[in-house]
Parts: sequence; structure tokens; C-alpha cells
Amino acid sequence: MTDTFKDYITKTKSIINKTAFVNMKVLCERRQIPQLNFECHFLFLDSDTFAQAITRKVDNELKRAIQFNLHYIKEKEHRNLFLSEIVPHEVCHLVQHHLEFKNGFKHQGHGKLWYSLMKQVGYTFPRETISLEKLNDLRKIKS
Repeated sequence: MTDTFKDYITKTKSIINKTAFVNMKVLCERRQIPQLNFECHFLFLDSDTFAQAITRKVDNELKRAIQFNLHYIKEKEHRNLFLSEIVPHEVCHLVQHHLEFKNGFKHQGHGKLWYSLMKQVGYTFPRETISLEKLNDLRKIKS
């Protein structure tokens, strides 16, 4: 890995972290809930996964994390997608987990609560999934 590439990855991770924490702060304030702690992890996931939000109970404490796929972060053309859609999408899942946990944690995936959280961070028509094929098609059209 060249220094420039390492710098790019380090900078991108930092920006993604900051974006995630800002989104979390906004959602917690709007939902009037305490600030939720979570971590961002950057690792290689299955090739069709951009990121995933995870909430687990460990030693009677909830641990929250967003795992971001380094496979896509290293590609510069995906950076804006991560910042504008994937980060808020996953943060909304963490808040959703928190709100649903109070009611026995019946995770609804992309249900009404997740949809309303996405609207609270500015998405009129949030996407539930992002298709790699559609991204590749868009890239071909732009070229």
C-alpha cells in the first residue's frame, strides 16, 4: 500500500466516523433520547455487503457497532455513496435497535420506524438496499 493510498483510507475512515456520529447526534436529539454510544469497524465483509449495523447484549450491556466493508471504502467512487446514504442508513438501524429493544427487540428491518428515522435525517424516499448492479450501470452511463 502506498502512503497516498494509506492516507486516503485513513482520511475516509475518519470522515465516515465523523459522519456517523453527527447523524447519531441529530437522530438522538430529534427523538429526544440519550446519545447512543457505538463503534465503527472497518473490515472485509461479504462482497455484496456495504455495511451492517449490529446491536448485541454483552454482560448485560448493549454494544452497538457499524461494520463497514473495506472492499468498497478503498474504491474512491463509493466514498460519496458511503457518506450520503450508507452511513445514515446504518445509524438509523442502530437507533431503531435501541427504540425496538424497549419493546422486546422485534427487529423490523426496513419497517416504518426505520423509514421515519431516515426521514428525520433528510431522506424523502430512503432506499432499503443499494444494488451493485445498479451502481455499475450508473457508472457506465456517466462514462
